[in-house]
Amino acid sequence: MASPGDKKFISVDLLDQVTTTVADSEQLLVDLRQGKLDAAVFSTLVPERATDLRVSILEEHQMQVLANVNSPLSHLKTIRATDLQGVPIIARPKHALPRLALEQYCQRGHIQPKIVYEAATNALVEGLVAQNVGVGVVIADSVVLSDQVVGIPLAAQEQLHCYMQLAVRKSFLPNANQQRCIDVLRQIRRAN
Repeated sequence: MASPGDKKFISVDLLDQVTTTVADSEQLLVDLRQGKLDAAVFSTLVPERATDLRVSILEEHQMQVLANVNSPLSHLKTIRATDLQGVPIIARPKHALPRLALEQYCQRGHIQPKIVYEAATNALVEGLVAQNVGVGVVIADSVVLSDQVVGIPLAAQEQLHCYMQLAVRKSFLPNANQQRCIDVLRQIRRAN
């Protein structure tokens, strides 16, 4: 679940009503459809369209490139895919949303990414960028930038977005507490 949701569940005394499962978005949707989950918060590069789910967009974020302040890229106002040609890239593992975004971005720009390391977390990506190992692609605002790292937006015509969404099976009939939990998650969108 999103951390703003956890804080909200605590403030309305519902945290003990929530059991969370951490998995990639694809697995969460499979588990939701199989009835293993009642609701899922997940992220994709395009809004989910499904006839069997009620889907709400909770947040929308842009993707960005992280560069060390000593990198020539750090002086750019925006990044184009071609700017990454031959540049060492610290990527997230396959199936992680930032990795999918990187691959889509490079494919659109007709370049082959030069991945030098796969980092398990965005924090590790940021740490390696701070050490000037390479650049990274992350969801904007998903890391706390150090004084050695700058976040550079993708060029407007090449921008990719990440959509955090809430999905509930249309066949699921929540009890009162479950409905309150779903309502809390939907309020995250209105709070941002």
